[in-house]
Amino acid sequence: MKILKLTDRTRLGNVSQMLVDDFGHSVSLTLGNDAGQTLRVTLSHGELAGFIENLIGLGIDAAKARTGHRPVPLTISPPERYSRSEVTDIGVAASSARTSIHLVLRLHDLDLSFRLEQEKLAGLELRGISADNLWLVHQLLNRLS
Repeated sequence: MKILKLTDRTRLGNVSQMLVDDFGHSVSLTLGNDAGQTLRVTLSHGELAGFIENLIGLGIDAAKARTGHRPVPLTISPPERYSRSEVTDIGVAASSARTSIHLVLRLHDLDLSFRLEQEKLAGLELRGISADNLWLVHQLLNRLS
């Protein structure tokens, strides 16, 4: 097993050689640290969503450590700060316990899901919503109630 070491002295330096196989069944990328070590990673279609969700979970854990587990209010940033990822469909599903909902974002056939607890959903404020989009948000929220 090849181990890419990241310590206080070596940090992730780059992500390179990002490739998709000819049929879209797997992706590959190379991680490199600033000491020149590299690690080639290949993920199947089935592993990719889990990898992304684990990486998001790691980011959430880091955010909780930075904020003392307190949510930080959303501030709308300039559009160039947001992802360029194209969402091709959105779904909302109730959890089996009916205590939360799952927001599912489909990117062609890659699904990423996010859980919203019912108690937090009522207190959410929607920021950055234009008047043109307000009706669509209203319809979505009506489906949830």
